[in-house]
Amino acid sequence: MERYKISWDDMVKGLIGCIDRWITVASRITMMEESGRNRVMADCWLHWQARDIFTDSEEVKALKNRENPYCTELVGRNRDTGYQDL
Repeated sequence: MERYKISWDDMVKGLIGCIDRWITVASRITMMEESGRNRVMADCWLHWQARDIFTDSEEVKALKNRENPYCTELVGRNRDTGYQDL
């Protein structure tokens, strides 16, 4: 069985597409005159999408550095910040 492989360029293009769509939606939401429940839901959706984009970008960076993006252990990393200790 052949595995589906996605290229580095395809991952980056997909991430850029998500960011572009997020910017488009965010600009429309900021122009909304709605201030009630719909506005709160739209803001929550934007935050959720931004979090997904950030997580995806962290995965792409880890893959670029030949790391396991799904590893939860912070071996060799500062446990407070998550960044490599130099």
